[in-house]
Amino acid sequence: MPRREKSVLTSAGMTAAEFKREWARYHGKETSAYQEHFADLYRLLGQPTPNEADPSSTDFFCYSAPSLAEQASAALEKLKQRKKAPAKK
Repeated sequence: MPRREKSVLTSAGMTAAEFKREWARYHGKETSAYQEHFADLYRLLGQPTPNEADPSSTDFFCYSAPSLAEQASAALEKLKQRKKAPAKK
């Protein structure tokens, strides 16, 4: 009996060949499809997507940029650290 090649099938049903075929034909902008691309990577690896892992979006950080308040707080903290550091001679 000939040996059958094992399929790289994930729980969501995507194989490596299907992933490659799906994304090889895409020629749009990266920003317009990155979330879907990463969701397919999760499926390929047999992992839950961010939405499947945390439907409420309270525990899983993905795809979101820091808020303006978070950016301002981080910048302020950097300034405070610079003031505390001894001056270079």
